Amino acid sequence: MRNLTPQNPSSPPATTSDATLAPKKVKQVPKWITGCVISMFVVGAGFLMYHAWYSEPGAGDEIELKDGDIVPRSPGALARRFAPPAEGMHFNRNKDGATVRSGDVEMRVNLPGPKHEATDFNIYYARNYLTPEQSLLFAARGRLAVDAATAKYIGVSTEQRKELKGISMPNMQVSDDDRDHMKQLWTVYAAAPNDLAKGNAEDAMVDALKQIGDANLEKTRAVAAERCDKISSILSSDQIQKFETMGKNPSPARNTVAKVDAKG
Repeated sequence: MRNLTPQNPSSPPATTSDATLAPKKVKQVPKWITGCVISMFVVGAGFLMYHAWYSEPGAGDEIELKDGDIVPRSPGALARRFAPPAEGMHFNRNKDGATVRSGDVEMRVNLPGPKHEATDFNIYYARNYLTPEQSLLFAARGRLAVDAATAKYIGVSTEQRKELKGISMPNMQVSDDDRDHMKQLWTVYAAAPNDLAKGNAEDAMVDALKQIGDANLEKTRAVAAERCDKISSILSSDQIQKFETMGKNPSPARNTVAKVDAKG
């Protein structure tokens, strides 16, 4: 039976205790724990940076740097990022071009849309086949022919610049028969009915491309040597030497400023 006794209206209403209403205190994380977490983050980030940029390459990551290759800033590790792509067929993102690589030789095929049919075949050496001296001469030719300020600094005349503009970097000396052979192999690849046939056609292109590169290397080097001789006949030895060292010597203006500051 319920208690029907009336409550005293003068008695205060029931309330929640003050302890329940009081805000709860959150325990703070000790500072030493925060410091440890931050330190672990910094050490981990530093390890990842060291591994990516400065550590020695692991087994299988090494590459062979040949004459004329760009040496990475960290020869031991960045070599992985300068490694050439794997041999074989590689299409670009839009499928309007493809590259076939075999060793130091590449063939670039243009495949313009919407049909993506092969139009141009460009065969070239993917790595520099020149000696350091030849690379310097071609660098001087390219810079002095188009940069009037550098030509003036080196002391190259207008007539010399005009002669340099008539010399170009030699392409691979590919015969028409070699180029036609690669076109035929590409046609076989494009018409292959299945993956197995395409793989065999791709291997055939890689092998043929290597043979073409090996067969034409000495011929291409001979053309490059002939053009280097022509550059040397246009530029004097003093001009070539000045071009080679122009970025290594401090400018006269900087020397003057340094002397003035020293006096002050």
